[in-house]
Amino acid sequence: MVQQILLFLCCLELILLLFLVIRFRKYKTNVEEEYKNKISFIEEITKPLRILADFDKVLIEILNILSKKTNQKICFIYLLEEDKENLYLKCIASPHIVSIAGIEKYSISVKKGQSVIDSIIKNKNIVNNIEIKELSKVLPYKNFLVIPIVLKNKVIGFILLQSFGKETQQDFSILSVFANEAALAIENARLYEKLENMSTIDALTGVYNRRYLDIQLPKEIELARRYKSFLSICMIDIDDFKHYNDRNGHLAGDECLKKVAEVISSTIRSGDIVARYGGEEFLVIFPATDKNGAFIAAEKIRKNIEQTKFEFGETQPLGKVTVSIGIATYPVDAQDYSRLIEIADEFLYKAKTSGKNTVCC
Repeated sequence: MVQQILLFLCCLELILLLFLVIRFRKYKTNVEEEYKNKISFIEEITKPLRILADFDKVLIEILNILSKKTNQKICFIYLLEEDKENLYLKCIASPHIVSIAGIEKYSISVKKGQSVIDSIIKNKNIVNNIEIKELSKVLPYKNFLVIPIVLKNKVIGFILLQSFGKETQQDFSILSVFANEAALAIENARLYEKLENMSTIDALTGVYNRRYLDIQLPKEIELARRYKSFLSICMIDIDDFKHYNDRNGHLAGDECLKKVAEVISSTIRSGDIVARYGGEEFLVIFPATDKNGAFIAAEKIRKNIEQTKFEFGETQPLGKVTVSIGIATYPVDAQDYSRLIEIADEFLYKAKTSGKNTVCC
């Protein structure tokens, strides 16, 4: 009888052990399958970011992936900047706008040590259902899911979504991996843009160069054509610049060019484009601007330069540094890039032969 009981217990133990082995193998299979699915999902959502270099496209792709995978249409991306006293959250992507320069209406600054943002930066963890008073004033919701964007163990920004609520069982670890991939994509895009800028920015004056102009002006004309709007350009030439250079030296001439570029840049609108066309000539693109509007803008440039004090300006033939300007307008004067430049140059020549320091169109 005792032997039968012992045999029964041994069999029961074997059955229990077999059951545990089967359960363990099933659990292991499920864990492995879940891990494979997670890796596959991460690969799916991060792969597009690795093949993009254009900064705007990277931001748009991040927003699209987040919207698709979280079922949230309203996402924001912020870059973090700071000084000794303040934290600056510069919004670079929203549902309708992306801009490396920053989207002012969504950007904020907070004093260090006076916001929950400090603890998020310190811990580098995703935080759900948190209220950030400073952001709730500019964004369309009060409670947030905050995903830190971490690069080289440093928080460089945040992805903000609407909170999923306190009771959610959402696995945020995938979003954390995605944010890290987004950090690399953003950094790579910024480096690429910096290199692009180096090839399209005039080293002396800091404005765009002829290469950029040759690419951008045809695009602007095409936009004007598509939206049936005007587009104007003005060719600007510094009067008697050879005289200035010969009398005062090339270093003084360089300073004069830089100052003229600064005056033009500070005078035009944010959507206008200024480029150094070559030598002492600059060209400004005025999108969605007719001839009259361009004339008003060009006159403002001319007057501002005339009223600006330049070193050795009094030695110029006109007693000061001045410019002559020629204007051409699409589609009134020309309908293609080359002809528009030619017309502006012809009016510039007219301004030069009419006594200089004037605008012709």
